[in-house]
Amino acid sequence: MVFVMTENRLSKTLVELIKIESFPYHEKDLASYLLNRIQSMGYPCYEDDSKEKTGSNTGNIIVDLTKNNGRKIVFCSHMDTINLVFPPMFQVSDESIKSTGTTAIGIDNKAGISIMLEILEHYKDQQDSLTNVIFVFTTCEEECFYGAKQVESKLLENAFIYVLDSGGGPIGDLITGGAGQTSLYISVYGEASHISGYTGVNAILLGSKLVSLLPIGLNKDGLTLNISKISGGLTTNVIPDHVKIKGEITWTDRNALEVMLLGIKQLLEETICKNGGQYSFEYVIDCNPFALPIECDIIEYTRKAYADKGLSLSLAKTLCGSDAQAFIDRGFSAVKVKIGMQNVHGKNEQIELKDLVSSFEHTLSIIEYKNKEGC
Repeated sequence: MVFVMTENRLSKTLVELIKIESFPYHEKDLASYLLNRIQSMGYPCYEDDSKEKTGSNTGNIIVDLTKNNGRKIVFCSHMDTINLVFPPMFQVSDESIKSTGTTAIGIDNKAGISIMLEILEHYKDQQDSLTNVIFVFTTCEEECFYGAKQVESKLLENAFIYVLDSGGGPIGDLITGGAGQTSLYISVYGEASHISGYTGVNAILLGSKLVSLLPIGLNKDGLTLNISKISGGLTTNVIPDHVKIKGEITWTDRNALEVMLLGIKQLLEETICKNGGQYSFEYVIDCNPFALPIECDIIEYTRKAYADKGLSLSLAKTLCGSDAQAFIDRGFSAVKVKIGMQNVHGKNEQIELKDLVSSFEHTLSIIEYKNKEGC
């Protein structure tokens, strides 16, 4: 009976979440939903002051159930989705919630949010208390983890942090190693003129030449370069004098990253400056690569918690960044957890309900082991 109720409520919650628009920097509607729902359960819940630093229209949403100086457990999911077509078209069955094949639907990371809400609902139903457990719903994860970078340190100290934000399975497995992430910001400048005579310098043409020569995709040395956004131009009868190009590099070796950045700068000189244009080039290291030792405390604790419920644990690595890396970069103990999301960011994004329920059970085991061991 409990399993059926959990599955039904998880499904209902996820559907409600998918219907709320929450693009990066515009998570306020979802934040309001979370505040209202969590407070209606009787839990203390608040919006932090991070929006002044992130640029979002809301802060992170925090449920802080700290009651003593003991070890804390922190669960985290991000509120923002990629800039998908809205409202997203999806279908719900007894087996899954999935896109109709036209757009991503925000399973990343609303699946994680639904699991966290179900944990709160479960303890309310059981009339049981949560001690030293914190729930963090962040903003702007899809934009360089800005929300996670602003979560108050006092919430994360002496804590094991579980970021419920990894796709695939096996369910409950931990991501304990991953690539770094560097954002690229390129501006190409030409010279505007009327198209009659065509005497100007077309910035879009120069930018296109540059992009065609960049080593986009998976490269040697474990680097991946992606160009995600190109914008520029005014009206059709004006030669555009400015184009912006935004991209990202994931990397595991700092020297290989430096070589690629140098190569990009050389291409800028050859394709832009030698053809009458100018450029600016900036990059920001959003997070560093990480590799947790297999004997570290958070992995050992999770292994014992799962084993106590007859669950197994495997470890994995990823090229995808997450809030977990933002926390690790800040010196805190964090892992990313596989929760069964499929085809993340793609037009066939989906999750199976059995995986959603299994993720809930794995998450619950982490809390119950803490209560059992009194740690």
